[in-house]
Amino acid sequence: MSRKSKIDAVKKVEIVEQYLNGELSQKGAAKMCGVNKRSVQDWIRIYKTDGPESLLSPKTNKRYSKELKLQAVHAYLSGEGSLDEICVKFGIRQHSQLSSWIKAYNEGKELKELTGGSAMKKARKTTLEERICIVKDCLDHDRNYGAMALKYDCSYQQVRNWVERYEKMGSVSE
Repeated sequence: MSRKSKIDAVKKVEIVEQYLNGELSQKGAAKMCGVNKRSVQDWIRIYKTDGPESLLSPKTNKRYSKELKLQAVHAYLSGEGSLDEICVKFGIRQHSQLSSWIKAYNEGKELKELTGGSAMKKARKTTLEERICIVKDCLDHDRNYGAMALKYDCSYQQVRNWVERYEKMGSVSE
C-alpha cells in the first residue's frame, strides 16, 4: 500500500488551521480537497494530538505495545470515549487501527506486539549448541521468529529453518 498522500502535508496543515480558526467547515474542507469528511476529521485529530509535523506521511508503521492496545480497547469498551477520543488519549494515529484491535479482542484473538525489523538481516555462523538454544527459546515463546532473530542477532529465516528442521528431524544442524 502506498504511503504517498493525495494531499500534501502543507495543504493539510492549511486546511486544518482554517478549520480550527472557524474559517472552514469539515464538509467544506473535504469538498475543497476532494476527499471524504472522515479524512479531514483524521487530519484534525492527528494535528491536535501530535502537532502539524505529524501530518507528514510516516516512513514506517507506528508500533504499539500489547499493553497500550489492551488499555485502549478496554477504555473504548467501558465507554470512556468515542473511537476518536480514545485515539487521541492513547496517541493512536487512525481510528481504523483501534477498530481492528477491538474486533480482534471481541473475537477472542490475542493482541500481539509486533517485533519486525530482522527479516532482511544477513545470516551469521552459529554453533550447534547455539542453534539448539535458539530453537528451544523460540518454541518457548510461541514461535516468535522475529523476536528470536533480534535477540540472538541472526536472520528470521535462519531461526524459522532451524525450528522446522528441529521439529521434522529432531536436529538443527546446518
